[in-house]
Amino acid sequence: MRKTLFSVVTAAAMAVGAHLAPASAAELGATYEEILAGAKEEGRLVVWSNFPSRPETHQALIAAFNERFGLETELEWVPLSSPQANSRAIAEAAGRQVSVDVIGAGSIGEVKVASDGGIITPYDWVGVFGEQFPEIGEVDGPAEFEGLALSYFVAHSVMGWNPGMIEGEEVPNSWFEVADSKWAGKFSANAYWFWPLPVLSLCIGEEESYALADKFIANTPVLGKGSPAVNQAITTGQVPIGFTLSLVAANSLRKEEPLDFKMFRDYLPYWDNYLWALDGSPNPNTARLFSAWMAVEGYKVADPIEPLPSRLDSDNIFVKMMADQEAATGAQTCTMETSEDIAQMDRVRQTVSAKMSGQQ
Repeated sequence: MRKTLFSVVTAAAMAVGAHLAPASAAELGATYEEILAGAKEEGRLVVWSNFPSRPETHQALIAAFNERFGLETELEWVPLSSPQANSRAIAEAAGRQVSVDVIGAGSIGEVKVASDGGIITPYDWVGVFGEQFPEIGEVDGPAEFEGLALSYFVAHSVMGWNPGMIEGEEVPNSWFEVADSKWAGKFSANAYWFWPLPVLSLCIGEEESYALADKFIANTPVLGKGSPAVNQAITTGQVPIGFTLSLVAANSLRKEEPLDFKMFRDYLPYWDNYLWALDGSPNPNTARLFSAWMAVEGYKVADPIEPLPSRLDSDNIFVKMMADQEAATGAQTCTMETSEDIAQMDRVRQTVSAKMSGQQ
């Protein structure tokens, strides 16, 4: 019987010095066949990522992965955010002792951090895995970051509302409508830079973003520390409307909480979330095989347990909603693809943060 060992190591345990397996001398194969053979020899995979977050999802993923490739891989999934994971991995690499194979749930900005930190280099995903996973080119990073990471889910900005408090036709259809004084104290927004305002800035420009931030501040929104908190303010009736995210809204939908949602008719901010296999990792073949599988097939295993909208899933409610809105209203999509985009978003975050704290 094929065995599956599943373990989750908490970030707290790592913080107090949990044991980390030493890096191995495993050699990365040059072809799919060599990769698969190497993965059978390695038998282990270490992932640092805070999404998907549920242990049952991790267990389902490794079981499906092992079944798909005839493996007996043991999985260690550590719930670290991508900034935390990158920092730790870069520090480890400086000491020539990398203990992680794959980092996940990061934007292209975190992919750049990993690349700049020397823990990942471009990899020929299509050349190695194109025959087994014909769609892999569609989840490769944008041109400037090609080969560095693979998109395995997409986060979309949506306007949520509590149908017990407001009718759908009353809900704003534009980002700028929310700035109207009639919504003062009646909407919730992310306390972190009015996220996704930094992404929206890629469509409307920096100065317009700062002006919009000023109007949001004047409207005294209920601020939540993260999109789940914003979503909760809506579903509990604290406010009738708010800026939430596709994954968070989907969870509410599955729980039958009082929430409805839509995308605006003017701009559609979204961002890919990537996973990247580290150079010099202890299990390099398993890392590449799992990354390719997760991005092209694995999301189908995870999504029934936790919402995981992939750009490859044309039937996903949010993927369809964005495509339909583009076609019906000509709404413009906003996402980060270049170093210049990342730099602009950093400036917007800094400036909006200063405005929200009263420093500007």
